[in-house]
Amino acid sequence: MIYKILFFNEDQKSYWDEWIAKESGEFLQSWSWGNFQKELGRKVWRIGVFREDGVQPVLLALVVKQRLILNKNYLYSPRGPIIKDVSAFGFFLDEIKKLASLEKSFFLRIEPIGMVLKQEILRNLNLQKTKPVQPRKTLVLDLDKPEEELLKEMQYETRYAIRAAERRGVKIIKLRELSDKKRGFEKFWEIFQETNKRHRLKFYLKNYYLKILTFDDNLHSKLFLADLNAEIISGAVILFFKKRAIYLYSASLRGYGRYNAPTLLLWEAIKEAKVSGFKVFDFWGIAGNEKKNWAGVAAFKKSFGGKEIEYPGAWDLALNKRIYFLYKLAKKIL
Repeated sequence: MIYKILFFNEDQKSYWDEWIAKESGEFLQSWSWGNFQKELGRKVWRIGVFREDGVQPVLLALVVKQRLILNKNYLYSPRGPIIKDVSAFGFFLDEIKKLASLEKSFFLRIEPIGMVLKQEILRNLNLQKTKPVQPRKTLVLDLDKPEEELLKEMQYETRYAIRAAERRGVKIIKLRELSDKKRGFEKFWEIFQETNKRHRLKFYLKNYYLKILTFDDNLHSKLFLADLNAEIISGAVILFFKKRAIYLYSASLRGYGRYNAPTLLLWEAIKEAKVSGFKVFDFWGIAGNEKKNWAGVAAFKKSFGGKEIEYPGAWDLALNKRIYFLYKLAKKIL
């Protein structure tokens, strides 16, 4: 089979997002996420592989140049490439090697989805499995189900917590307009920092999250806040891409556990996605017992029911084996 490569431009934004969504791609491959990476100062390519007739792509990949210390860098495709034709994958790697050579990138990291790539294929092409960047597993709800069925599939304690939060006076505020989100973000950021420090989780600088709130295209965001007597005690950033809603970031104030605000907030976000016509609610990551600081978060998400999905994970292609070996060694030591 003969393939050719195409680098997409701004005029093809709608086509890109439609194809990504149709092939079960995620927001990390969306056009808006690529623009977000550019705003963070990173170089971005949107790559399509086509058969010779050039009618439909058989592989798409948003590729981001990630800087490292000592003027080093690597290329990364978050939850990509999205593959419809496995035989096109080798051609894609050959083209990426050319790009990497021009950019002086010493390895490529991918997280392929779409048509299943067997591990033997990846290893035969000299890729090696590495620690996942994005969540290894997630949980999804089918929003085509009636609300009563979604409630029934929850754990009893979760349904009780929703009712208890309502009885105890928790109100959920939903913010879509940018000016409203920016005002609400200041309190969310305060709670978000405290939550991550409490659970010993890493997080980015404030401006990173503020930029995410500006999404207002095929990928857009809403900020949900839980109010108790004029005090914000919990919050969440929900992303929406095509027919998928994503529970991306959340936070809650210490000392208000009895009010069950995060449970009511999440349920309101699920209902909002459902009535707005979204088909899937993605809890964006659950972790196993090996990550103790994630165990409680995973248990909370699982209490809502849903179906678990496991991803193929992250794979590296070393383009400069000596530098890659030193990089991996340094990561292990640090």
